[in-house]
Amino acid sequence: REAALDQCLLTSGSGYDRAVEEEKREDFPQLSGVVYLDYAGAGVYSRALLAQAQSQYLQQLQCNPHTSPQAEARLEDARSAVLSFFGASRDTHAVVFTSGSTDALRLIAERYHFSDSGIFAYSDVNHTSVVGLRQRAQQRAQVATV
Repeated sequence: REAALDQCLLTSGSGYDRAVEEEKREDFPQLSGVVYLDYAGAGVYSRALLAQAQSQYLQQLQCNPHTSPQAEARLEDARSAVLSFFGASRDTHAVVFTSGSTDALRLIAERYHFSDSGIFAYSDVNHTSVVGLRQRAQQRAQVATV
């Protein structure tokens, strides 16, 4: 099977395909002979990611930031990096980490105070969790699809 793939890549004339397949073989050995289509919020982990995570777990105690000054410092560093990336200030913005998009959208729906004069705009193509947020917004704001 690998030989057939190599032959296909050799005859396709595309260096990109070969580079992608070589990286896949090296960094994603668990995908050997597999076509992975089911992302569902759980990305395929790479060899490099596993090595980095293992190193961190072996070198640092991973615990609740409320009980560890080191963990709290790492959390605040991550918040600062996000704010810096967006050119935002702690004076005007807050960074809240959630378990994923569904949890983030639930928090927005529960805590954001939509106003009668506001407009909630969302894409026709989006995460299914937007439906709950849209329903909450419809109670107060105008809703528009983009």
